[in-house]
Amino acid sequence: MIGSSISVRRIRGSLLLVVLTAAGLFSAPSVASGANSLSSVLLSHTLPGFIVSPPGARNGPINQSNLSLVTGGASSPADTQFAQLLASGNVSGYIRSWVHLPVNGDAIVVEAFQFQDQSQAASFVNGENGSLPQQPGVSPWAVPSVPGAAGYLVHTSAAGTPISEYVVVFGKGNTDVQVILVTQSGDLTAADATALASQQWASVPTPTNWTPIIALLSFIGVVVLSLLIILVARMRRYPDAFTVQPMARDVGPWGPPMTLQGQQS
Repeated sequence: MIGSSISVRRIRGSLLLVVLTAAGLFSAPSVASGANSLSSVLLSHTLPGFIVSPPGARNGPINQSNLSLVTGGASSPADTQFAQLLASGNVSGYIRSWVHLPVNGDAIVVEAFQFQDQSQAASFVNGENGSLPQQPGVSPWAVPSVPGAAGYLVHTSAAGTPISEYVVVFGKGNTDVQVILVTQSGDLTAADATALASQQWASVPTPTNWTPIIALLSFIGVVVLSLLIILVARMRRYPDAFTVQPMARDVGPWGPPMTLQGQQS
């Protein structure tokens, strides 16, 4: 059932080339992959009755071998270039999925992508949020409990059977996440998707805001530089004030004996 629910993935596949080009990823230098770190970021448990897939294509790093699970179609030029980005480490991806037991056609998928910086991640998630609402059968819904998140209800079908997908998309720092609930039974709801998205958002590390730190360090640097300039100027104007003068030696108890007034020697 996970493989048959591909409407959102096809939409993502058609967006890859435009979004990744806009993010400047095709010209970025290669960096180390962050797939291993994403493994610890993704949820390890979801809802009662759902069993996580064993390690492999549906529970592991996203690469050329399982990219079709994300883009949902035959290989395209965008898929090929995206696979190259994943291989080079410019983008890291991870997927984890769960199926309901006993089988009832329901599944949960969480996908995460990690970029080199927050601007690239923002471009990617903005591209998804800009295109998804324009697709047939997609209805947006609010996810107020997850900062910056957007929700989408996708109506699709598999072998003539109606399927609903509840999708939550959000970005946090340099990481973009999709939480997808696929339900054929109708048991899963937008509330379930919101609850899992909230848990997943909390699991993604909060990026460090360097702006106030950099501002403080810059201020301290300006103050120190100003003091040094003032000190150098005073040294040049009053050189004697900064010259160490020899101090008179205190003879102390080793000096000559004192003679009291009126004492005869």
